[in-house]
Amino acid sequence: MSVKGGGTMPKETQKYKAQKSKITATLADKLKPQKKSPRPGDKGPRYNVNRLWDTDIKGFYLECGTGGTKTWYLRYSNKFQRKQTYKIGRYPAITVPSARKEALIKLGEVAQDIDIQKEKRQQISQGSVAEFSKKYLKMLPDYKSKHREVWCHEKRIVPSIGHLKLKEVDREVIMTMMKKYDHLGADWVRTKVMLHKFFKEMMLNKRISYNPVADIPTPKDKKYKPRTVVMTPEQVLKVREFLIQEVETHPIHCYYLGLLLAIGARPGELIKITWDQIDLKNATMGNLSIGEGAGTKTGDKDIPISDVALKYFKELYKHTGTFKWCFPGLNPTKHMSSYRDFYDKVRAYAGIGKVQMRDFRRTFITAGAKSSDDIHAVSQIVQHSDINITAKVYDQVDDKRQRKALKKIKGVALL
Repeated sequence: MSVKGGGTMPKETQKYKAQKSKITATLADKLKPQKKSPRPGDKGPRYNVNRLWDTDIKGFYLECGTGGTKTWYLRYSNKFQRKQTYKIGRYPAITVPSARKEALIKLGEVAQDIDIQKEKRQQISQGSVAEFSKKYLKMLPDYKSKHREVWCHEKRIVPSIGHLKLKEVDREVIMTMMKKYDHLGADWVRTKVMLHKFFKEMMLNKRISYNPVADIPTPKDKKYKPRTVVMTPEQVLKVREFLIQEVETHPIHCYYLGLLLAIGARPGELIKITWDQIDLKNATMGNLSIGEGAGTKTGDKDIPISDVALKYFKELYKHTGTFKWCFPGLNPTKHMSSYRDFYDKVRAYAGIGKVQMRDFRRTFITAGAKSSDDIHAVSQIVQHSDINITAKVYDQVDDKRQRKALKKIKGVALL
């Protein structure tokens, strides 16, 4: 029977004859698309497909469409004995061995009554890293370093891998991302920690099966090394000399640096301190930890301050006592952001290029432990949660101090 335009209508009794063979790369390359079959009347042509079924794995086949596109499929019966087709992917992007491996894995899951179609739909509709990052940050409780974690997500994690689905992120993706930050030291480690926390939470919520950051090692050159810089007595005298010259014109700046060394506070803590946290009458101050802002009425958080620190606070009160903040900014409703420009002048005058403002705290702890011989008391004063932090990270013991300690230690004489 002929039709308009040429060609012959397929016989209604003609049956589809499947091609069956063990699929190899050679056979896959040779698989060609079939021609379109014309149909009678106004109907368009029938788009035929050409399939090559594998003889080793039941239901596994390669299909070639009329346009020449080749796709791997798996036909199977689900737990309700209904025939279903699972799309594995395109050839040659997915090679023959990879397609075989995936087919066997999926058949194994089907044997365990797992709905592989449902899993695939969930994976396709799964949100991106950026979407889950946004949800994760909303759930974070307020704590001291939360602002750093938020910054890391917004500036590093989301711009680098935010477009990917969660299940697309593997160890290789993380390693590629971290390669961009190889120039960083401790900040490299911080970024890795934030990534680990995020993916651990996703794993606990059963959104992913494993944490891609878990087995990534930290290079030796990026491991944290505590600073060992402390100010020498000579450097302290030079700084004092400069501040005496400037105290009339820049009193608030001078008392800020003076208090850094007098109470051993962190620069970021001291600049945020309020007058509610200072008790000039009883010479105490409240907890300075960022985010807590505890006043002195809490009792157990009242920490004594030295006579020198009390003197500095009383002088500072004459200048800023009418404000909420001890160190108000240009907008008095907010605290000052930084005194870095002023400190640069101090460093240039005193010749202390390596000494940073954070080293004032280390200098205070080292001097306090040396003069008081009570590292536990010093640890309480600087509000460390663990005395080991005070002793191992901040307190710098030199040769002179070791020899002084040896003179007080009574050894056991055997001869």
